[in-house]
Amino acid sequence: KGMNYMFQMMNEARLLTGMQGMATAGTAYEHALRYAKERTQFGAPIVTYPDVRRNLMLMKSDVEGMRALLYQTALFIDLAKHHPDSQQKTYYDGLVEILTPICKAYCSDHGFRVTELAMQIYGGYGYCSEYPIEQYMREHICSVCQGKRLKDDNLFIKIANQSIADVVEMSIEEAYDFFAALLKPKKLFFI
Repeated sequence: KGMNYMFQMMNEARLLTGMQGMATAGTAYEHALRYAKERTQFGAPIVTYPDVRRNLMLMKSDVEGMRALLYQTALFIDLAKHHPDSQQKTYYDGLVEILTPICKAYCSDHGFRVTELAMQIYGGYGYCSEYPIEQYMREHICSVCQGKRLKDDNLFIKIANQSIADVVEMSIEEAYDFFAALLKPKKLFFI
């Protein structure tokens, strides 16, 4: 019984790590956007320059993508716990099992990248402690916390052998069956 509690706690910690990455990235984006609107160079705010705008749009899309991934996973968690049909509960529980480590890895890595881009928007000022970006960059440890991402990399080798065209053509049910077949021989533990 203790192992079940431990894995439940670890899965919640993985989701929290992903949320931390998304929250740090969102805050870094908001600060960079405000700075880009206020900072003028050659008589115009730097937000008007194409490269700065591109970086800001990239940051915003990353943050919104992370948020959507976390919201969707939270919905599947609720459905896995409260759906009236037991088959559907199992189905959503499987999706949560697949998405939880993805949330942790994707959101923590992209959260760091967004924070790094925010520092680029600030330029040399980003390294100064007068601005919050240096603290976000310094304290952004969620991409390294909880150790290695996958204990069993064979899952990704098997996925890589699946052609991209086949994966794109899969329905949600087919994708679930594909992952279920990969996980069937043994329980895959994500770390």
